[in-house]
Amino acid sequence: MNKQKYLSIALLTALIVLSCYCSPSSQVDDPDFVLLKSSYSPIKVFPGNRDVQINAEIQNNGTRRARDVDISLKLPKFLLPSYEGATEQYFNEISAEQSVQLTFYVDIVDYAEAGSYNIKCKIEFGDDEEESVSIPFRISDKVQWEFVKVEPYTVTAGENDIELQVWILNNASVEAEDVTVQLRGGNDISGKIVDYLGNVKANETVSAFFEIDISPSVATGERELELQITWTQDDQSLSQTRAFPVYIMRPIPFTLLDLWEMAPYLTIGITIAVTVAIAIGLLVAEKRLKIREKIRRKILKP
Repeated sequence: MNKQKYLSIALLTALIVLSCYCSPSSQVDDPDFVLLKSSYSPIKVFPGNRDVQINAEIQNNGTRRARDVDISLKLPKFLLPSYEGATEQYFNEISAEQSVQLTFYVDIVDYAEAGSYNIKCKIEFGDDEEESVSIPFRISDKVQWEFVKVEPYTVTAGENDIELQVWILNNASVEAEDVTVQLRGGNDISGKIVDYLGNVKANETVSAFFEIDISPSVATGERELELQITWTQDDQSLSQTRAFPVYIMRPIPFTLLDLWEMAPYLTIGITIAVTVAIAIGLLVAEKRLKIREKIRRKILKP
């Protein structure tokens, strides 16, 4: 009986020790970081947005504090830090069960594609210990403008009051509101260079009208002008710049070639002038003959 009693006590002691080693509290001994919540401002972001603020709250769910905590975002290629250090933060320590607020600033490149993404937030601490959490991030669809055509393509240096018409396409699945277009050509282009287009629907082509003067000293040849397009989308003011070509030619001076081309018109003019001169000459001669005849008759009259 005593032997069985001692055996039972030994087995019970072993089970208690084993349960202590296998308990969840003993397993979660190291720092264990989790994402509690995240957001970004503005609420809707688009390709080309700058200084987008990403906010996150993380918590150390472990039973041990984390020391010398370096936190940084591992950005995909379409996101860039707004400035040096904008995607990094440091904490001397984060205690067990403590939560901390994180704030980062990023720029979205113009060619970023709309969609939902996860940004990796890397957490390094202690002696080469590392964990990470994922921060959700969504880029909304933005109006994308495309140049279609311009008329006229060829203009002349020094020419004034040129009626220039430029067509652009809203190549997106969303509408652009309060669209304004401004023509940019430096100091060589002046005149009416702003046009208001109103709302432009998805996949709609519209045209802007300008009445411009071109400086006589402008460089000739093909040259790129720019359209600065501004509009409103989801209560945000957005803009894009699109370039398009025009050909500027030098005024042609008056030469013998121009005289030769005008020859038919000159011939007609000269012919008319000669005919009129002959007719007038004949009328004058006839009148003189009549006067002389009258004088002769008077002299011969008895």
